[in-house]
Amino acid sequence: MTQQENCGFLFYTDGLLFDERQDFVVHIPPSIRDANTLFEAFFDKLRLLGYFGFNWNALLDCLRDLSWIEQYRVVILHRDLPNLAKEDLSHYLDVLRESTKSWKPGEQHKLVVAFPKSVEATVHNLLMDCN
Repeated sequence: MTQQENCGFLFYTDGLLFDERQDFVVHIPPSIRDANTLFEAFFDKLRLLGYFGFNWNALLDCLRDLSWIEQYRVVILHRDLPNLAKEDLSHYLDVLRESTKSWKPGEQHKLVVAFPKSVEATVHNLLMDCN
């Protein structure tokens, strides 16, 4: 497995090895075409709490908490980018980047966001600044 971290994300060229018995792995389907469907996918797959607001700020808040998840490492795994409109995709990537930056070593969880290496340039271009 070849992997590289950039923009706070993990970019991989081969299959990623996560142990779904130890890691909480959320597979985000690339077929998602709108923000509402993305929010619903996160609500279902991350088992978000009932008060989730189905918007970008609510997603950011939940990804910064994760207290209801027992596993230490929470992995958001993409096989490709979701098929969102450019503005929504930019919002999504920014939420993911801010979420990964908010977790510090030694905290209750580690959030890992993984994309295939083939989308790295697109992610970088949409974020414009990965610092």
